[in-house]
Amino acid sequence: MNNCSKLKTLEQKMGKDIQRTRNRVTTSTVQIFNDLTGISQQWIGLKSLIKVERIGTPAGKPYH
Repeated sequence: MNNCSKLKTLEQKMGKDIQRTRNRVTTSTVQIFNDLTGISQQWIGLKSLIKVERIGTPAGKPYH
């Protein structure tokens, strides 16, 4: 869902977590958008939008 890039980043909160377990490293990023100006009309009434992204390298093979 790349439509998040159209939302204002000034009203964005972000958190990041890096986990290392056995043979993998996983980075999770969470973004909360409270200013939804310009979002599709089908989402009228929505108060916030949450975007969760995981990137990692299990056994040396990257995924996204």
